[in-house]
Amino acid sequence: MEATADSHLTKRLRAAFSDEGPLAQALADVAVVSAHAAGDLLREAGAAPDCALLVLDGAVRDMSDHAAPHGPGALIDRADCLSAAPARAALVAFEDCAVARIPARDLISVARTGGAPAIALVRTLARSAR
Repeated sequence: MEATADSHLTKRLRAAFSDEGPLAQALADVAVVSAHAAGDLLREAGAAPDCALLVLDGAVRDMSDHAAPHGPGALIDRADCLSAAPARAALVAFEDCAVARIPARDLISVARTGGAPAIALVRTLARSAR
């Protein structure tokens, strides 16, 4: 999916990664956006996530977490997809939703390029580890 600087996807990516542009634009260019109905399975339990998932609209729920569902702007599996660790639980559409999948290989590619996009990515991963 190609995204313009003002697209809904790019705005959500900027907010999720606390980035002013270079990382968000790089990820918007490789993200795959899909729509899901409530109850759809987005990730199986025990599967190693192969992408980070950004909730654009609606909500998703990690079935191991009894807290509130993840709503718009939530960035899920960003570190897990890089570690190839199996997911503890399934991820399910809590309500009709739109999500952007950002493949781990593209996150790794951004990290390898260095510069501002890589620094923004490292900062986001560090915040998620805290």
